Amino acid sequence: MNFESFISLGIVLILLGMAMLILGTLFAALSSGTGEKDNVHAGGVIFLGPIPLVFGSDKNMAFIAAGLGLLLMFFYFLLLKK
Repeated sequence: MNFESFISLGIVLILLGMAMLILGTLFAALSSGTGEKDNVHAGGVIFLGPIPLVFGSDKNMAFIAAGLGLLLMFFYFLLLKK
């Protein structure tokens, strides 16, 4: 793959992520008026270079985020290797 296709892929992924954030916020706002109590779990990964820092609201989300972080770190090293 050439450099321009990576730029295009990055732009598409950023736009897809923004669309998912907007839709998720919209769905959460519309469903919050139903009187149901939602049990929300969250987790995430922050990369400092190739090292993932994982956080989560509970143990299961932290494990899921850790797995995704390790997968992304693997692809980082795979793409870095020429």
